[in-house]
Amino acid sequence: MDTLENDLMDELRELVKVVVKNLLINIKKYMDANKLIMSNVDYPTSAKRDDSTKWPEVHKTNLLSGILQSDYEYRDYSSVITLHKNEDKILIDEVCGFSELLDFIISNETISKRLWYEGNIEKDRNRIALFLIIGDIVDRYISIYGGTEYSIEKFNSIYDEVTNIYFLKQLEFDICIPILMIEFESDNIEISDVISIEKMPLEFIRSKANIGNYDSHFENIVINCATHMIVIKGYTLENKSFRSTEIFENKSAYPIQVIDAIFASIRTISKYSTGYAQFVCRPQNNWINRNCKGDLMGLTGAKAKEFPEEFIDFSWLKQHLIIKKDLEAHIVDLANRLIDNSNNVLDLAIKRLNRSVLRDNEEDTILDAIIGLELLLSDNDKGELTYKISSRMATISTLIDDFPYTPMQVQKSMSQIYRYRSDIVHSRKIRPATKLIIIDDKTEITPIVLAIDYLRYAINILAHNPEYLNSKNIDKLMMERIHEGLNKS
Repeated sequence: MDTLENDLMDELRELVKVVVKNLLINIKKYMDANKLIMSNVDYPTSAKRDDSTKWPEVHKTNLLSGILQSDYEYRDYSSVITLHKNEDKILIDEVCGFSELLDFIISNETISKRLWYEGNIEKDRNRIALFLIIGDIVDRYISIYGGTEYSIEKFNSIYDEVTNIYFLKQLEFDICIPILMIEFESDNIEISDVISIEKMPLEFIRSKANIGNYDSHFENIVINCATHMIVIKGYTLENKSFRSTEIFENKSAYPIQVIDAIFASIRTISKYSTGYAQFVCRPQNNWINRNCKGDLMGLTGAKAKEFPEEFIDFSWLKQHLIIKKDLEAHIVDLANRLIDNSNNVLDLAIKRLNRSVLRDNEEDTILDAIIGLELLLSDNDKGELTYKISSRMATISTLIDDFPYTPMQVQKSMSQIYRYRSDIVHSRKIRPATKLIIIDDKTEITPIVLAIDYLRYAINILAHNPEYLNSKNIDKLMMERIHEGLNKS
């Protein structure tokens, strides 16, 4: 990014100040004449949670809000100015100081290329860019301060917020991922110096409401079913051009591997169904997203439909799942191990776990779970795969004291999972013997649920005992356990 001279920036501020000051006077006259100012359509007016058994509610304006409401709350004050002659609105070209501001921008390419796509210095393009920026400034000014009375301090505060996205060399921000359908007992859970799970303030919940552009009514309900979020701090974006911020809308730009590791940790330790619907960028060095309306926080981000389809089926009416503090500590421990992991096999197994719980059909779910287990427990040697995976899963189950089943039960049930998989893959009618796995006289479980459980256990065990990511070491452990059993007998 070119370094803009201080005196050039100071002159720009002064010219914008003149326009805004005069425009506020014109808007005051407009309001005094009781002319209609439309509301921001689909604008989140409030977020509240009156009942801890319910998820936060976000209320929004609609197409009729500007007609039916008599007050000026949540109005789009930029809507009173226009680029074209209109008797009912304020023509931007007729606002005192605007023509001088436009001439200044046109004559200074260093500034003009920051306001629009580089290479476009046509007068009308610059006019549109200034129209949008001025509109954002006056809309935010009136929305935050509740009136049109001019103050240099108020102007400078709003001016910096609105224009910093154009002129800062670097944009600093945190990445926030709201966690759907589960709550945590603690308000703040530190995972590392830069990663945490935090309770979302209501203002944040309100401001993120429209990120992702979900069209479905039920999907919009789902994105509000969250009280906590993953926060990853300390990101910067080189603000090289007008288009630099487009990357915020690109899902692949986000730290998916870290996010996957944390969600895998939550799913592994709690066994709760969860997911996420939004990537949210929270500005840090006094900038807001372009076209930020009203008094919102200026968040930006992208859509991320990473939640089970079942969430849309009125899941918000079910009893809330709360992760207690003792489980929080285990999640933090596992998350750090998975984030710091350098073994690609474990990373791939994490992806399979996360995919398996998001699938909406049995075939894909069971395949993901078994592929995840095979990634962790197989090798390149020839041999009967079912026997290898069953025996090795049974062996690593002995590495934790509270594993719910005996090694023999694990081996037998793992073989039954493979028979169920075979029926699914070959489109055979599911045999009655494979529909339910009977572990003991008291425990019956479906093959899909058990396969996912075993994958959870395998990830947790091998994250804590990474030497067994080498399957030959599992085979050595198997021999040791056999000898131990013989010695006991």
